Amino acid sequence: MILALGDIHGNMDPTIKKINKLEITDAIILQVGDFGYSFADVLQSKKKYVKSLLYYNDIFKHKNIIMYVVRGNHDNPKYFNGEFCFSNLKLMPDYSVFDIKCWNVLALGGATSVDRCERKVNKEWWSNEKFTVDVDRLQAFRDIDIVISHNIPTVLSNTLPLLPLNNFFKKDVLLESELISEKKDFDLAYSILKENNKIAVWVGGHWHRSASLYNEHTLFRVAGINELVELI
Repeated sequence: MILALGDIHGNMDPTIKKINKLEITDAIILQVGDFGYSFADVLQSKKKYVKSLLYYNDIFKHKNIIMYVVRGNHDNPKYFNGEFCFSNLKLMPDYSVFDIKCWNVLALGGATSVDRCERKVNKEWWSNEKFTVDVDRLQAFRDIDIVISHNIPTVLSNTLPLLPLNNFFKKDVLLESELISEKKDFDLAYSILKENNKIAVWVGGHWHRSASLYNEHTLFRVAGINELVELI
C-alpha cells in the first residue's frame, strides 16, 4: 500500500492515531512537505529534533511503515541534505529518486511561504526555501512513475479556490510575481518530465485542500492538512 500524507505542520499525533485506528501496517507513506519539525532552531535543539525523528522512526519500524518526506516551505532546507534518512523515516533531498514497491519516485522539494512577511528569515522561513528548476537534471530522468512535491503544477492548482492573499501582497511587494513565477516553474518541470517518463501519479500538498484529477494519463493529487489517502 502506498499512501500520501498532507501537511502536518509539526504535529504527527493525528497521523499516528489514524494509522492505529485503521490498523495500517506494511505501507509506504509519502509526506508532501510542511512536515514542520524544522523550526528546530527556534523551538528545540538539533539534538531534540533528531530525538523526535527517531521516536517516530521506531513507531514506523514496529508497523513496517516507511515514511518519505519531501521538503515544504515550512521545512528548514538544511535537514533535507540526506543526513536525516533513518530506516523508516527519511527526509529526502531535492531531486532524489528512490524505489518503492517497483515504482520509481522523484522528490521535488520547495515552495514559497506566502506569510514570510510575518516570519523571521532563516528562523521561521528560509531564503533558499523555493522550488528550483534544474532543467538538465529533469531532462536526464527516465522511468519516473511517481512525483512527490510540495506545490503542484497548475493543471490541478488552477482548479482550486483562490487563497486570500491580498493582505500578504500589500505587505510583500515581490510576493505576487514570485508566486506567478513559481507556477511557471512547476509547469516547466511537468512539461520536461512527461517527455521522457510515464508519470502515473503526481502528488503534492501546500494548498490545504483535498483534490484530484486525471490529465494525460497522470493522476494529480493534492492532500489536505493531516489527510492520509491511498494512492496505489
